[in-house]
Amino acid sequence: MTDTRHEDLLRLIGEHVDFIDAENAYCYEIGDGTINYLYRVEDVQGNSVIVKHADKASKRNTDFLLSTSRLDIEFQQLNTLGEILPSFVPKIYHFDRENHYFIMEDLKDYEILRVALNDSKKFAHFAAQITRYLFSTLFTSTDLVAPSIQKKMAHHSILNPEMAEVIEHRIFNAPYLSQSEGVQLLPENLEFAEKYIYNNGPLIAQVGMLKYAFKNLAQSVLHGELSTGNIFINQEQIKVFDHEFAMYGPMGFDIGTLLGSMMPAWIHSYLSNRENKEEFTFWMEETIERIFTRFQYEYDNQYYDLVTDPIAKNDDFKTEFWNHVREDIIGYTGIEMIQAAMLTKHVQEAARKEPENRMLLERLMLLIGSHLILNRREIESGKQMCGQVKKIIEENISEIA
Repeated sequence: MTDTRHEDLLRLIGEHVDFIDAENAYCYEIGDGTINYLYRVEDVQGNSVIVKHADKASKRNTDFLLSTSRLDIEFQQLNTLGEILPSFVPKIYHFDRENHYFIMEDLKDYEILRVALNDSKKFAHFAAQITRYLFSTLFTSTDLVAPSIQKKMAHHSILNPEMAEVIEHRIFNAPYLSQSEGVQLLPENLEFAEKYIYNNGPLIAQVGMLKYAFKNLAQSVLHGELSTGNIFINQEQIKVFDHEFAMYGPMGFDIGTLLGSMMPAWIHSYLSNRENKEEFTFWMEETIERIFTRFQYEYDNQYYDLVTDPIAKNDDFKTEFWNHVREDIIGYTGIEMIQAAMLTKHVQEAARKEPENRMLLERLMLLIGSHLILNRREIESGKQMCGQVKKIIEENISEIA
């Protein structure tokens, strides 16, 4: 934004936010996102808000054009979640559809979960809180619970084809094409990736099946990018943000994305020399397992209370449905791990204090991610998944170094 735009923004905040002294406030850009713009407006008393602005052009690439309707969808989702889970999302103070921005709560008393995990911080309530968010958004939005017409109308209201295409390319295409731009792997790991990823025909086939499910299974309303980078946290509460990728898809996608994005910090804790290594490693394993197990527990215990479709009120159907969800959770966990290693800075951030571990961390992420994708039908629980992750680390930590 130009200085004139800053002035316009301060004027509008003065009109719509009564706790900001807009005449004695300043505006500056924050965040490192690649698509949208984020600004903090803060007055001299320290009161502040965040402004999110969606331009037609991507922030990092002005030739990459996207519909500004993504902000409408995000606003709609935050409003809906504000009604059912008010403490889990930022408050929205004003939405300007015409100019494509909204003003929301500044979560400056929170930190980004990815950063906190990379610093080996533990949060006692996280597993319980995020599982409540997941179950309340995912299972309750399926056709099993929501009336059919209501579900179809809700699906139509958040059709998000451009953002879905971004996900499809970034998660299901680019990590498996050896000439893709933006690959973040260390040069010494490219040959490893050729062997275990690019030339792995059975893996590519299963990635294709998971991609097909993502594109065609309108099962639940998804966050769409529920990684540790889109969760704010402190010792009391979490806040989930950046719902601009919201769409309908397989419920296991959101759960798997979250678990896969937690893996860099967990796996790196095995390689680390930090003093609290064992304590943090145990907490991470326990948390990943608890999220998976607790979601299944909620499913088992609330299924018959919530399901409205009479044909689904059947024990065999209930078991079969869960088996598909479980396979998706494990498969999409592997998908997220591979794209995190290939295309983001998350792995190097996890190893930033001990950069000598990055090469091995990348290799373990690729190896474990591919294993989960290929073996997702045989892994029967979160406990078994975590056990296999540990086994792969222990068996390969010296061999692939």
